[in-house]
Amino acid sequence: MGTYLKQIDNEIYKLKTKNCFYEYDEFCDFRKIGESRFGMIVYKSKWRKRNFAVVHKSVEIDIIRNNKTEIDTIQGDKIKNTMQNIRAFQELITEIQQLQKVGFHDNIINFYGIAKGTTKGMYSKLFLAD
Repeated sequence: MGTYLKQIDNEIYKLKTKNCFYEYDEFCDFRKIGESRFGMIVYKSKWRKRNFAVVHKSVEIDIIRNNKTEIDTIQGDKIKNTMQNIRAFQELITEIQQLQKVGFHDNIINFYGIAKGTTKGMYSKLFLAD
């Protein structure tokens, strides 16, 4: 799994978000507020350093593998979860790319960066919450 997580990090770095990485421990008071169509869980939390609320659209990359033979040996629910994780990660990257093209606009929620967890390859996009 470590190699694949490095590939994910590389994909995110290609998005020119290098200066926008935050650790999950910078946030507190997490509350689940929804879920995306591909399983990204949406949380609201408080950003400790900046003292305001943000929304996290999160994806947990736990069983995705880069090795096709490993994927072929995964059965039942695990393969379904793997495919859902791949779609969720693709959704994460696509949304970041779209937000970067638009930049900051009054009618579009502001993108602040990416929070990366310390376990299971957790990634989330950060937005200002009202």
